[in-house]
Amino acid sequence: MLKRLTIFCAALLVACSGDSPKATLIINHATIYTADAKAAFAEAVAISNDRIIYVGDNAGATRHLGSQTRVINAAGKVVLPGLHDVHIHPFGLVSNSKCDLKSEPLSLAALSAIVKKCIEEAALPDGEWLTVDQWNFTKGNQPIESLPTLRAALDAASASHPIFLRGNDGHHGGANSLALASAKNKRNVTIGINKNTVKTEFAEYQQYIGLDAQGEPDGNVSEGARYLLALEGNALTGDGDPAALANKMPHINKLLNRRGITSIQDAASDIETFDVYEQYARSGQQTFRMTAALITDFARFSKGAPITESDTHKLAAKTNGKGAAHADWVTQNSLQSVNISAVIKAFRQLRERQSNPELLKADAAKIFIDGVIEGNPYSDPPALPNAAVYQPYLQPRFKQTGGRLQLDGYIDTQAPQCAGLNSAEKHPIDDRQSFYSNWGHHPEQCIESVGRLEHNADFIKKYIYALEAAGFAVHAHAIGDRAVGVALSTFAESRKSLRHSLPQTISHAQQIAPQDQRRLADNSVFLALTFAWAIPDYLYDVTVTPFIDNLSSLAAIYEPSLYAMQHYPAKSALRQGATIVAGSDAPVDTRDPRPFVNIAAAVTRSAEGRIYNPQERLSMTEALDAYTLNGAKALQQDALTGSIEVGKKADLIMIDRDIFLDAKNLDAAGISKTQVLMTVFDGAIVYQQQ
Repeated sequence: MLKRLTIFCAALLVACSGDSPKATLIINHATIYTADAKAAFAEAVAISNDRIIYVGDNAGATRHLGSQTRVINAAGKVVLPGLHDVHIHPFGLVSNSKCDLKSEPLSLAALSAIVKKCIEEAALPDGEWLTVDQWNFTKGNQPIESLPTLRAALDAASASHPIFLRGNDGHHGGANSLALASAKNKRNVTIGINKNTVKTEFAEYQQYIGLDAQGEPDGNVSEGARYLLALEGNALTGDGDPAALANKMPHINKLLNRRGITSIQDAASDIETFDVYEQYARSGQQTFRMTAALITDFARFSKGAPITESDTHKLAAKTNGKGAAHADWVTQNSLQSVNISAVIKAFRQLRERQSNPELLKADAAKIFIDGVIEGNPYSDPPALPNAAVYQPYLQPRFKQTGGRLQLDGYIDTQAPQCAGLNSAEKHPIDDRQSFYSNWGHHPEQCIESVGRLEHNADFIKKYIYALEAAGFAVHAHAIGDRAVGVALSTFAESRKSLRHSLPQTISHAQQIAPQDQRRLADNSVFLALTFAWAIPDYLYDVTVTPFIDNLSSLAAIYEPSLYAMQHYPAKSALRQGATIVAGSDAPVDTRDPRPFVNIAAAVTRSAEGRIYNPQERLSMTEALDAYTLNGAKALQQDALTGSIEVGKKADLIMIDRDIFLDAKNLDAAGISKTQVLMTVFDGAIVYQQQ
């Protein structure tokens, strides 16, 4: 049972002062969770302009009544600090697409029909691109005989328009034949993505390009492979041009206010579009605080060849023998090297020109350590996940019976026919049909893949070190357990070397190996979790678990002993010393940041009549702390906001139900239905439910 503590004015304000300052707003008769260091509760809060001047009981609040004070009787309603979403993509919260699939789980036939209708309604001229928003990669996409692949479905929609689907996760994409044919190599020559170029010029992207039974691209393109297509980067990500983004900002603002979110971090803020945020911050309309985790297209700071051994010697000579670790150019991958110093300079310039950091600041930076952990059970052969993991992904076989997906065993990658075929970079089999006829599976199903890091390990290390040396808090995307391990090691080494106190955040952390969980106490990291994903979701889980755990059938997908059932270990990480913070990752899955859906999942981990690893449930106060004080700490603004305490900014919300009682009853539906009645930002009521 929660112990409700009372905070008195004398303990928090001016025990020896004479006249009490007068409030512009008092909220009394409330159930106020302060999220302070004692996880205390109070009855009333008094605000003067933009600051909190009193937190305590109802009687104490009356001392701050003045002739101009507005008093709101909360009638027992719950009041919380303003919520912090530390991993969100603001531009994606609002759609300006002419073709939005809204994350609906669509079969390939239904998908094809909708895309075709979008082209007809837009009256697109032949040859013009159609970009489609919020394609749900993990749900739906069931093939039929006439539409066996995503590429076939999109080709059926149009053979006259290049089509690109933007995955609702920000990592996956889909392309028809015309779109695939537009791909350019590093010399900017159009050669297309096809059976031959996947093995040669685009071999670096093999794990990101789906293949069909004949070895031809099946239309699935993810991560860096998307950028091979002849489509502008902003069109690929869905951000749009600056004018379109500027038009979104008031709508983004209103949505955040309605959801009680008063502080956010754009988890991937491109420096090329950051001026949109700056303009809005100057407009006087912004009623949320924003931190930008800066990113850039490294191609803007690259040269099209990796650093060679000869280059290293030359750089060492130029840097007084200190070597490439202190040089500007660092090999990012097999295709290019990046001038890290130039990247940092651009970031610094942007950070230093911010004049109102309480509203907008750019003191963080983003790095992707790996990709995603979803495979594709509907493709033939099934596409493997690409997140970086310690143990190789399994090679499951699937079949559809009566329209229902079934597991049909696993390929033995150590069988004689797989000799020499285990590497993801090698496809020496040309006569694929004969191989399949002889062995009953495709040669790609011999691959033993542990996924991949998004950059060379040396680049990750040097980039994070350079960012932290320049004073940027690093926000690292890491999903697979190996990627999380790399992030932890790199963070620990950088902190030890630089002796800094900057927050270090790992976002997602879907898998954390037991040995790495034990390291959390020594790393002082923040884990930014999307709790809504830590619940049973069968249609999603079949894209993950069969590739990680050897199942007898899909009916066994929720066996407690499975490694996949240890995903999102929130409580374990908390006990090991990590600080848990919340990030919706919207518009991934949904454009709605849905904070109380996430809180419900954190507290119950239940859905579809099942519970996902119940020992990883958080208490309600732990879940709220993730959204409030801990979030503020991760964003380096806990002296300003994150809790309801005297002297802090008056950012708070009132909600319509007792979520503490809901949590006691493990009422996920009740918590999820929570409505924000009022949002206060900088002491002003910026949203009030009618």
